[in-house]
Amino acid sequence: ALKARWAEPFDRWATMDRAFRPARGDARGVPMMFRTVPVADVWTIGAHGGPVHVVELPCAGDDGALIRFALGPVGAPPAPIMSAAWAPRSAGNPVAYDKVELRLPRFVLRTSLAVHTHLPALGVSLALDDDAAEFGALSADHLFIDRVDQEALIRVDEEGVEAAAVTELRMQPTSYTPPGPTLQLTFDRPFACAVMDASGTVPLFSAYQATVPSPA
Repeated sequence: ALKARWAEPFDRWATMDRAFRPARGDARGVPMMFRTVPVADVWTIGAHGGPVHVVELPCAGDDGALIRFALGPVGAPPAPIMSAAWAPRSAGNPVAYDKVELRLPRFVLRTSLAVHTHLPALGVSLALDDDAAEFGALSADHLFIDRVDQEALIRVDEEGVEAAAVTELRMQPTSYTPPGPTLQLTFDRPFACAVMDASGTVPLFSAYQATVPSPA
C-alpha cells in the first residue's frame, strides 16, 4: 500500500471543471487539477496510431515513489497506453517544448477481480480441486481454495496519491501535438496511471481510467 504527498502539490485554487470524454458515453465535467511540470519529466513513447505522452510526478521524500500518467491519441486502445506508462524512461523521446502545462483530473478508481477464475491458466489447478487439494501443513481439516478476490484502489488529488491492493483468499472444507513553446497536456480522455518505485524501473501498481473519473 502507498499513501504519499506530491513533492510539489497542485494548488487547489487552480482546479477547475473541464470536460472529460470517456471511452463510451457522453463527455462530463470533472474537477481538473493544474500545474506546470519540468520538461525533463515528460516524454513520448512511439505507438501504433501516434505517440503516447508520459508525465512523471515524484512523491515527497528521498525514496518517494514516482507516479506516471500516460495519454494516447484520441481513440487509442488501452494496451499501448498502459505499456507506455511503465516502459523504461530510457525508451522515451524528449518533448520539443520549453514548458509543459498539465491538467489532470482528480480521481478515485476502484476495481475488483475474481482471481481464482484465472488461476488454472497460470497452472494452479490442484489447489482449487476439492478432491486433490492438499493443505495438510496448514490444517488437519481437508481444505481447498474456494475463491480468491482482489480489490484495488488508486486515489489522486491535489495533495498526493494513495494506492492499495488487497487480496482475500477463502478456503473451506471440501464442498497515450505539434511542437511549440508550451505543451498543454490535458488528460481529458482515457489515460493510464502507473505507480513506480523510486528508481522508476519497477511498476508497483497500474490502472486505466476509461470512464468519467469519480472525484477524489
